[in-house]
Amino acid sequence: MLELKHVSKAFGSHKVLEDINLEIQEGEIISLLGKSGSGKSTILNIIAGFEEADKGCMEYQNRVIFSEQFFCEPQNRDIGFVFQNYALFPHLTLAKNIAFGISAKPKSLQKLS
Repeated sequence: MLELKHVSKAFGSHKVLEDINLEIQEGEIISLLGKSGSGKSTILNIIAGFEEADKGCMEYQNRVIFSEQFFCEPQNRDIGFVFQNYALFPHLTLAKNIAFGISAKPKSLQKLS
């Protein structure tokens, strides 16, 4: 399970995320939808470890990945994601694009391809 608790992020005086709570169960596939500038990419970057949240914490598989006192480096998180269409292969279906990123995972997770 992945859980974000009270996550906030601002760039200067511009608040992008404020008190975000999110829980994703194992095996669940989600998408983030919203208009440009609503914080979708910021949430993904925080989950992956490419950005640091200003407040809040995240737990992944019952271990703290970040908090206001701790930060786990991206390469130690075992988390990946697919950004909008720019990172997709245009000749593959959506399912095959997702499966491409999880090809090293167990066979039970590879049923998308």
